[in-house]
Amino acid sequence: MAESIANVKEALLRRREVEERVGFRTSTLYERMNSDSPKYDPSFPKPIVLSGTPDRATCVRWVRSEVDAWIAAQIERSRAAQIEKSKLDGQGGTQAQTRKGRATFRKAA
Repeated sequence: MAESIANVKEALLRRREVEERVGFRTSTLYERMNSDSPKYDPSFPKPIVLSGTPDRATCVRWVRSEVDAWIAAQIERSRAAQIEKSKLDGQGGTQAQTRKGRATFRKAA
């Protein structure tokens, strides 16, 4: 019994842990979940309410596997966009480095 409780505790993330995992601050985290926000992302994991009511939660946690799956989906989406861009740029594009070390693509002259 104690082992299963420990696994559940490890599977739930506090807000700060979610922020660290996804790289968002608190305001962005909640904007991703707010359907009225321009930053709304319906695929972003919703927290579970541990105390309070759904309208006025006093303690929430996120399911680690859902957060990790969202991160994996973002990586996959980004990689697919990069592949598509490189296909388009393959028609005469060249890769260059910016000052911050990010790769950019430029049309060949």
